[in-house]
Amino acid sequence: GHVGRALAAILAPLPNFDITMVDISQNRLPDPAIENTSTVVATEPTLLVPHAPKNAQHFVMTHDHAIDLALCHALISVDASIGLIGSASKWARFQKRLGAFGHPSAQISGITCPIGDPAVGKHPQAIAVSIAAGLLQRQTVGVATLARPLIHICRSRRRRQCGTRHAQSSKKKKDTGAGKNAQEL
Repeated sequence: GHVGRALAAILAPLPNFDITMVDISQNRLPDPAIENTSTVVATEPTLLVPHAPKNAQHFVMTHDHAIDLALCHALISVDASIGLIGSASKWARFQKRLGAFGHPSAQISGITCPIGDPAVGKHPQAIAVSIAAGLLQRQTVGVATLARPLIHICRSRRRRQCGTRHAQSSKKKKDTGAGKNAQEL
């Protein structure tokens, strides 16, 4: 939540960023919506991975390590650019688990964890500022996807159908490339 919202608010007014915030529930997304951002509600956010733009930078910022891992596994499988919020111990566990899934070490090491500069502290705004600064310094302007879908995810784990609803803030709805199956994501 808080880091994703702060990052979206920082990046939204900047040119060359197309921000999509993904969450499992509409009530977990910013209200009011952050100007110049799009939102997607997906109870199974890993199903959205194949529909993300190829040049997207994905930030996985959840409160559920199992969903973090599932997102990292899905994103690494399509060679996506991934940033993961987390501690050194979380990252060590994820490296081991992603390796057990069959991902090579070189591919796993492409995930940035932790995201942001730990020297700036743990305040959500400070983390978001340092992530945004890193994006601007690397000039990886393009598409930024904030994957922060997951507070109290246990309810969606019991559901086998995703039931994605697309909600728009102040930005025109974009075609996700999912065609007629978009509602099934």
